[in-house]
Amino acid sequence: MAKSSVSITGIDKVNKLIEDLKDPFTTRDGDALGDIVVSDMKDLISKGVSPIKGAGRFERYKNSDKYPGDRKPARPVNLFLTGEFIDSLRYKSKKITEGLEVKVFYGTRLSNLKEQGHREGANRQPKRPTIPNDSEEIAVSIERKILAYIKDLLKNFSSR
Repeated sequence: MAKSSVSITGIDKVNKLIEDLKDPFTTRDGDALGDIVVSDMKDLISKGVSPIKGAGRFERYKNSDKYPGDRKPARPVNLFLTGEFIDSLRYKSKKITEGLEVKVFYGTRLSNLKEQGHREGANRQPKRPTIPNDSEEIAVSIERKILAYIKDLLKNFSSR
């Protein structure tokens, strides 16, 4: 009886790919995802749309003649007065056992207080939170961009 054999070349490369797939993300990927999230959150907020899933548009100002008066348009409610609040939106990414963690936050104490006021509806203003809490999710449009990035990353993984 004849015996046959199969020779597989490049098995080391395949084994390395399999090993790398257990931890496919780099810190660079975390930074790229953080940039996507923060950029898209700022874009949505500038259009008066909450970056929180299901929250929709920010509630309009009850009396647009009152504060902030002529410094803000009635629509969109974009939370932009001086720009400092939205400009201080930051992220921090790190590798964790399960992959990556990207946390979004405001980089100044004053901006954190403003976010708390928007979340709670302080001073009789409508509630307009901008960062999802533990029971909320990021907007679907941002979620799609995150998934598209990860899909492209995995598609091109073998060329790393």
